[in-house]
Formats: sequence, C-alpha cells, structure tokens
Amino acid sequence: MPDVLLIEDDKIYSGLCKRRLEAEGWTVRVAGDSTSALVEALRAVPDIVVLDLIIPGGMDGGDLLRYMRRYPQLETLPAVILTNDNSASRMQKTWDAKAARILFKSVTRIQVLGEILEDVLAHPEKSINNPDQPPSSSPGEMSPEIRRRLFLSKNSELLDHARHALNVFMQDTTSTPALFEFYRIIHAMTAKSNKAGLANASVMLETIESLLHEISEAQPSPFKAQFRIVNDTFETIPFILEHTPLAEPEPEVFAQVLLIDENSVSRKVILHSLSQAGIVPDIAEDTASAFEKLSTAAYDLVILDLSPGLHDQEDITERIRALPAHAHTPLIQLVGRGLTVGMPDRKAEDGDTAMIVRPFWSTEIVAQSLRQIFLHQLARIPPHPLAA
Repeated sequence: MPDVLLIEDDKIYSGLCKRRLEAEGWTVRVAGDSTSALVEALRAVPDIVVLDLIIPGGMDGGDLLRYMRRYPQLETLPAVILTNDNSASRMQKTWDAKAARILFKSVTRIQVLGEILEDVLAHPEKSINNPDQPPSSSPGEMSPEIRRRLFLSKNSELLDHARHALNVFMQDTTSTPALFEFYRIIHAMTAKSNKAGLANASVMLETIESLLHEISEAQPSPFKAQFRIVNDTFETIPFILEHTPLAEPEPEVFAQVLLIDENSVSRKVILHSLSQAGIVPDIAEDTASAFEKLSTAAYDLVILDLSPGLHDQEDITERIRALPAHAHTPLIQLVGRGLTVGMPDRKAEDGDTAMIVRPFWSTEIVAQSLRQIFLHQLARIPPHPLAA
C-alpha cells in the first residue's frame, strides 16, 4: 500500500484526511509539527508527503520541505502542499523546494485528494516543478482593502455551501463527510477573514472551529444542545458580515458583562472560559449586589447562574427585565439539565435571552457570549450594500 506522511497540526483536518485515505487503501502517518515530521520521514521514508505551510515546530512548511531536500533519501520525495496560506514568500520557498502540487484547502475536496496523490505518484516526471518559474496556482498578493471587499462580496456562496453541509450533519451527527465539508469551509473562511482584517468575523469563525474540535473529541457523544450552539454561532456569521463596513475601519466591539453567580467554583470556571475570548466581567456574588450593579451600569450582557438554591429562579429574570436599562439586554441563563423540564423556551419568543444547559464546554459559553454581544451591538450599524 502507498505510504503517505501527512504533516498537519489541525487534528480535525488531519483525522478526516487520514480516515478518507485509509478507506481508499493508503497507509497514513500523521505528524503535527515540523520536528516530528522530519524525524518520521527519516525513520521510514514515505512514498509521498502532504504538508500544510503553517505548522508549529520552528519551521513552516516551505522551510521544512527545503530542509528535507538536504537528505539524499528525501531529495526527490514527491511533496504535495495542502494549505490555505497563499503568501508570496512561503509559496516561493515551496516552489524552490520542488513541490509537486500546490492545493488550497478551500477548493480541494477530501474526496479527490487520493486521486491527486495517485496522479503525482503515477507521473514522477511531472512531480518536480521548475524552480525558475513562479507557481501558477498561487494567487497574487492583494491589499487588505481588496481582500475585504472580495471576501464580503463572495461570502454568500460559501455560507450557503457551509449551511447545507451543517444541515446534513445536524440531521445525522454521525456523518463524517458532512462534518468535514462544514469544517473545511469554516477553516478556509477563518484564514480568509484574517487576511482581510475582519476581526469580528474571524473570532466567531475560530470559535466555531473550537466547537467542532470539542465535538470531534467528545466522549460520550455531545448533547443535542451542543450541536445547536454550533448552528446558532454559525448563523451569526452572515449577520456580522452584513454589518461590516466595506471601506471604513471595522467597528471594535467592547462589551461590559455582568456575571451573577453565588458559587465560587462555578465562577472560576466561567471566568476562565470567558478569559479565552478576552472577556473580563464584573462579578455579583449574590442577588442584592447584582441589582445594585444593574441599577448603576448599562451592561451589554448578563450571565445568570440559575443552579438550584442560588436564586429565586422564577423571579430574578423578570426583575432584571423590569429595569428600564436592561429590558432588552442580552441574558444568558445557566441551568442544570433537570431544570429545563417545564421551563419556557424563551429563545423562541425572546431573542435577547439564551439558555446554556449544564454540563457545558468552555467554548460553548464563549460562543454564546460572543454571539449575544455581536447581535446586540452590531445591530446599530446599517447593513452594507453587498448584503442586499
């Protein structure tokens, strides 16, 4: 069986590629950084190597491939680049290191990867590129302003494609191809939004990637509510893009958040989770201090722990909503799984209120918090013309 060394630090991407190639008869070894990749290649020379350009370990993919060429046994090793990076410097290094093909994750479907590798192995005379010519598959360098306009004008098709893959996955959460296709598109959009300087969209796309990592590694299987937060977070992306100015600097989102939680352990967990998104909330350790803070500050988000015994669960939400400044402030309720029985689904009628059921992932509360903040603050900005 052909032996391929896959050099990729993204565990979801490498795992899905590995499963697909193995199903087609390939022997697949995976290395997550440049150091282990070099060691693995020298330990047993593969038939072909597939590598990303942006990898940890001290060398990027281009430098790693050039370094590998110093070893006689790796000098003519067929190499295929599979990346979302298109920077001119990395592309040139890859070209100088005689890569056989340069593929972009955003347009390369996992179903055809095996066929491409077979073609490279079947035609070794075409596997070494001419280093005197630039790689034809490398997009030219563009200014951030052009990237932004291009990204915003073409995101609709990508979002529709991603939405279809997500819907298929939501109907059958064992569908690995659907999960991969959704992840592939999100991963590509994350890279493109970063290059276009779209920080708000980028942070939400990165959050979706984190949620998908949680899902792929979850044991036992995730609850349905955790699949729904992926869907809800994804549906925030079109809204963010629609309210992103085409030319002006992107609006920075600063949020004043209040966490109401009487349990010290719970507070530490939530504070640690929120810190991953740069959110540092005010803290109220009891109901009295909570309403004292709410009466003197206009918060952008309130996170309320409704665990048994902490609050009058039927009263506190209504009391918060009775405050004029917080009648429509986004509110996240943290509830135990048993408390959801018989509770009204406020989400259907009240777009300002969301619910997270314990036990929850750290990325889950980050996703819901960012989602509520963006929906609340960006609604003040008119949609741009390309959103029509």
